[in-house]
Amino acid sequence: MILSGYRLKLRRTTNLSRGNSWTCLATLQGITDYGTGLVALMMHLTEGTTHGIVIAEQEFDFLGNAHGPDVSILGAAKAALLELDKRVQRFVPDLAIEIASESDTYEGLLAKKDRYLRSGVSEVWLVSLRSREVAVYGTHRKTILRGKDMIETSLLPGFSIAVAQLLLGL
Repeated sequence: MILSGYRLKLRRTTNLSRGNSWTCLATLQGITDYGTGLVALMMHLTEGTTHGIVIAEQEFDFLGNAHGPDVSILGAAKAALLELDKRVQRFVPDLAIEIASESDTYEGLLAKKDRYLRSGVSEVWLVSLRSREVAVYGTHRKTILRGKDMIETSLLPGFSIAVAQLLLGL
């Protein structure tokens, strides 16, 4: 099942489930933006796979500068560090996803990607809705995926989806 026509609106909560599933810090509420829409889909696709959190627009400390990737994935170890009463988290996510907007430049997105990787993020996805591509950057791979190409990452065991399906409705 693909979620379409809905996005997630983030809400603050201190009651995070640490059970056998991913926790989403959000509730379904009309259309807001692409980042929270991707959170909805990522939550649906990773449900029950492992411990962790999928969150949109949360700021993290990237080498002394606060930045909020459109979507961040935190594994169990980093999810335990999350303090929602702090605007900026003092660690970085395991996976950062940036969705190119009309105002983004190619150079600007590459600069974000480089900053995230230098700060310790394991993998960065740069998503282009216009070209329907996902550029994946990590310590062991750099690739551009499109259409029927499958997105898989060791950060989300069991997660596998075609780019076209991931971007459906966005």
